[in-house]
Parts: sequence; C-alpha cells; structure tokens
Amino acid sequence: MINVQKRHITAGQLGIFLWILGLVGFSALFFLFMYRPAVHRLLDKKDEVEQIDDHLRWVNQTIESEKDPEHVLQRFVIEGQALGRRFPSSAEKSLLVLADYANKFHVRISQVQAGEPLKVFKQRGMRFGADGKKCWGVHVSLKFQSEYYNLVKYIETLRKALPAYIVIDRMEIDNGFTTTPKLSGTIDLYLYLLE
Repeated sequence: MINVQKRHITAGQLGIFLWILGLVGFSALFFLFMYRPAVHRLLDKKDEVEQIDDHLRWVNQTIESEKDPEHVLQRFVIEGQALGRRFPSSAEKSLLVLADYANKFHVRISQVQAGEPLKVFKQRGMRFGADGKKCWGVHVSLKFQSEYYNLVKYIETLRKALPAYIVIDRMEIDNGFTTTPKLSGTIDLYLYLLE
C-alpha cells in the first residue's frame, strides 16, 4: 500500500510510476508502429483481393457468355486496347486533342495550364492502378470563349473521344449579363493516366 502521508516520494512509488509510464509508452508505440500499420496492410490486401475477385468474375462471365475461345481472346484484346486508349502513359496527346476539338467546335481557348502528374489514391491511402500500372492525375485549367451549344458539344465529345479518362472538377461561366450567346469562363478538369 502506498503511504500518501509522507512528504517525499519513496523508491517504491517511483518504481510503480515508472512501470506505469513504461507500460503506457510501450502500448502507444505498439499501437503506432505495429498495430496500425498491420491493420492498414491487411485492409490494402483485402482491397487487392476484392479487385482480383472482381476481375476473375468478369473473366469468367466473359468466357461463359462468349463460349468460343477465339471470341473470348478478341474481347480481351479489345478491352486491353480500350484501357490503354482511355489511360495513356502521358498527358501530351490528350492536351493536343483538347485543343484540336476546341477548334472543331469553335471554342476559343486562350490559356491552358497543366499541372504536374499527381499520384491517385483510394479511400484508405492505397495507390490506384490497373494491370500492374499506377494511376496518375493531371489537373488542367482552360480559359475559354464559346457559344453555349458549341461548348456543350465540345464537352460531350471530349468525354467520348479524348484518349484519357476525364473528370470535370469545376466550371465557371460568365456571359457578362448580355443577350449575346457568347460565354467565357474556365474549366478545371483532371486527366487520368496509367504508367
């Protein structure tokens, strides 16, 4: 029993305090350096297993629906080419297509700013990717002038024809409170690439 009547700390009290402090410190270090990383690794592996299961399920469904091995092989080749087309390895080609389609639809682009490619992560911090390649996102900001219908056609065409997966993050449009159909503004979008 600890005697609290004494004015100084005894060696036994100091030993108990240090033992409790060491236990708390060990528990905190165990949680930070052993338990949490192990849980994250386990959840990452679970995500990988679910992704592989989904892919195997899709492969089995494709084989069962096609029946003919020739058609199955052709379908896999087409899917691989589509993935390569939608997720190119660099942003330059996609940026050129952005400008080409702008000219075709009479959308005047006055400025294009493309950021550095950034890593794309899933919910729990795992890198996103496919077929052994890692996904990168490139932020692109466009300043434009266009008529409304041309702008709508331009955006619809980009979603279908651009050689990268595209997500429009934000769009600001200003017509200056005039009655003309001319619009000006900015579009912030992300291009997604695989390397």
